[in-house]
Amino acid sequence: MGADGKTPEMRAKWISHLPLWIVLAFTACIAGRSLTFPINRDEHMFVTAAQQLPQGDLYRDLGYTHLPNLALLFSAIFEASGTEHFLLSARLVVIASWAFALLVLWRIGLRLGASTLAVVTSMALLACNITLLGPPGMLATNSFLPIPFAFLAFYFLLGALSPDLPRRRRFAEAFLAGVTTSIAIGLKANFIIMAPGVFLACLLAARSQPLMERIRLQCLPLGIGGILGGLPSILALARDAEATIAHTVSYFTVLHTSFWGDSDEPKVMSINGKLLLAEEVWLGGTTMLAAVGILVFAFRSYRGGGGEGVRQVLFRWPVLLAGSLALCGVAVSFVPTPSFPQYFVPPIPFLILTFLALCPAAPGVPRTEYPILSALLVTALIAGSLRLIPGLVDLARPGSWTGLKTNRVMNAALDDANVAPDARIATMSPVLALEGGRQIYSEFAAGQFVYRVAPYMTQAVRQYYRTTSPAELTRFLDASPPDAILVDTSETIESTLVDYARSRGMREVPVDRTIGSPRFRLFVPASRHTAPEGRPNSQ
Repeated sequence: MGADGKTPEMRAKWISHLPLWIVLAFTACIAGRSLTFPINRDEHMFVTAAQQLPQGDLYRDLGYTHLPNLALLFSAIFEASGTEHFLLSARLVVIASWAFALLVLWRIGLRLGASTLAVVTSMALLACNITLLGPPGMLATNSFLPIPFAFLAFYFLLGALSPDLPRRRRFAEAFLAGVTTSIAIGLKANFIIMAPGVFLACLLAARSQPLMERIRLQCLPLGIGGILGGLPSILALARDAEATIAHTVSYFTVLHTSFWGDSDEPKVMSINGKLLLAEEVWLGGTTMLAAVGILVFAFRSYRGGGGEGVRQVLFRWPVLLAGSLALCGVAVSFVPTPSFPQYFVPPIPFLILTFLALCPAAPGVPRTEYPILSALLVTALIAGSLRLIPGLVDLARPGSWTGLKTNRVMNAALDDANVAPDARIATMSPVLALEGGRQIYSEFAAGQFVYRVAPYMTQAVRQYYRTTSPAELTRFLDASPPDAILVDTSETIESTLVDYARSRGMREVPVDRTIGSPRFRLFVPASRHTAPEGRPNSQ
């Protein structure tokens, strides 16, 4: 028994459970931060399309511009729960995906034989990443959700290629690796970089096996699982290939680029600008720490064994696969134009996997890795603390949660303006109307994303979209007058709705500015009776 009164067995048991407590602590901090993060224009498309999915086609009617997995996931949760808190529910899915990613990272570490400290450090590199603690990882969008499935695919691949597992188990794990790889791709298309890497690992990694055995036990189940996991996208293409391609490929390669080329909003279009944005995302915080850790362990392998040490450490297939996927992620990040920070996320999870895969192979493991890992862990925690610690405070204050507050504020404002429960509201911020329990126009189900590119559509392309345009807006609304108009004051593109409301004699309803976000303006027909002056607009 040690000086602390604990036996070595008790101490070892406590240490083995440490990653679980770390997961809980990180998840609590992230939950508070995500739940209070301001609503973003991207969420108006992802959340609204999912909520409206039972009422129309995802692409032709609702204007969704990504592969269908996330919309289907959110929609299934909304339908199963019967919730009216759509934004809150979607944010909770993102929080759950964070917890899931951290847990899978722990399991990967166990399969790789990494020490508890190495696993905890890897978790910190993910959870304290400043980019992921910003909009890409906090909002109900598709930027973070592929990451836990990418981790899960890597975990199953470790089992599929393990000679210590029975054949049936390896077959099953290869199948699951295919399923999870396709799910990740269906959540965000640029994770397509995983497909060739995972296939080549199944084909080439287990070189001690005969080729036909590798094909039968690994490549075949991987392909079957990939088809099953990719069914949502496959079925969308089979049902309406032209509309699916128009919304997921042509939208970004033609319409999106054309709009931003003419837009006065800040954007990054040039390769020099992309390099500067990549520098901001990758060459700082825990992304840089992960890269430094990789370089340190690689250098130590050379010092410990020369060229043979490098070969034994760096040329193991988990390191090669994770490293090559990180490099592919770097390359694919520069493809979209214009560039935004979320486009530079794909290399980050694979860089962390590369780091974790290197840890158990370092010479002198586990004793001599402690100073390096401890330094990386402490630095990562310092880097993320200013964003994570306030999350604990926010988690304990449900009144400040964006989803709950938006629902409460919008219901109060619309009720006080005597907007009928079945009223249809014209807005390019449709989540606000949906949280208020009202109906929207399908033409604005994607928020502003389809509306703003409509002027760049040819007649041939326009047939795949249900939308209007700035030039057609007045005629469109005159043909089907709204019961109210709702405008997000932070979006300049929505000023056309204000102009329309004024031109048709609609009256702006005063909104209590003490209610906080979201900031909006509400217009109703002049004949509409509203609450007496002085009546509070919040509950």
